Amino acid sequence: MKKAISLLTVFAMMTSFACFFSSCKKDDSSSGGKSLLRSVAHSEKETETEPVIPTDTVPTDTVPTDTDPTDTSRDSLQKTSVETTSYDCPVSVIGPHEIPSYEYKDIQIADTLILDKDGLTIHVNGFDLGLGTERMLLMHLDNQTGHPISLSLRYLSVDGFNVLPMWLKKFDDGASEDFDVGFYMTLGNEIGLWDPGMFEISFEVEYTDTEASYVSDRAKFSTSVYDPNKVYDLSYAAVLVENENVRISAVDYVIYNGEPRLYLMYENLSAEEEYTFRFDESLLNGVPASLFTVVTLGPGEKQIDTIYLGESYLEECGIDSIETISAIMMYSGKDEYFNGTLCDPFTLSVV
Repeated sequence: MKKAISLLTVFAMMTSFACFFSSCKKDDSSSGGKSLLRSVAHSEKETETEPVIPTDTVPTDTVPTDTDPTDTSRDSLQKTSVETTSYDCPVSVIGPHEIPSYEYKDIQIADTLILDKDGLTIHVNGFDLGLGTERMLLMHLDNQTGHPISLSLRYLSVDGFNVLPMWLKKFDDGASEDFDVGFYMTLGNEIGLWDPGMFEISFEVEYTDTEASYVSDRAKFSTSVYDPNKVYDLSYAAVLVENENVRISAVDYVIYNGEPRLYLMYENLSAEEEYTFRFDESLLNGVPASLFTVVTLGPGEKQIDTIYLGESYLEECGIDSIETISAIMMYSGKDEYFNGTLCDPFTLSVV
């Protein structure tokens, strides 16, 4: 199915992929539905201006007398917040697990024809490592279409998990050359998928002299380490949202070089619809915040997305360390970004 998001849009999304937080509670009219936030603690005196918070305030474990001592959004989870909120929902946790460390394996790919249309052929014939999480598929192209072309990566999955495509290259008419398709594979850190076994790929081809274009059929090819019986057991993941259309799970929460990261897995369970996932409302330790993600999946697709929670963003919310992450997610059909379906709220404990 053709994606609703163009390559330029994907680049724009990637540049704004960092999280940003708001210390003010969102107005109900900003979301696709009625806000489900529930106020827990307020300042004693309401004024027309926001009260000044002393910078030397020291957090305590004292629970306000007007608050339910069992409420997980109590002020003891805050540093300097004036007002906290919570959702009426169970608290989920990620089960115990261990991500296996990386061990190098020599990965080979036999020469495989993956595109043959109107004089354009593309073969994949190798695999290589880049820096960090970068990986490269080695390919050969022969362009006998009579047109110069622009070739962009439209879809790429590794062992059934979508990898965000972000690659483009131009070729002259008559070109016959080797090239590589680079991508970033973070699945090792996220779920221990270090060695890719099966790829699925498609390209968008544009004739740059006429602007005619098409998207190639998805082609599958395997590597030398492919094991058809390999299953990634993610039973430890905390299922946060699940209905007949979608499932959202927290597969891990880690502190990487001092920066908290939340790994969320999105699954489109529908057989026909394309969905885009985003946050509608979100809380950190009960403090209203703005978490950001945009993930678009076709029918039956899944993807793991990293939510970065940098130190500077936590300081804006007055939080030393995260104990709970709460949110209301929205998923929208094609071309209906702001008119989607609100999911039930969830709270994830990461202590």
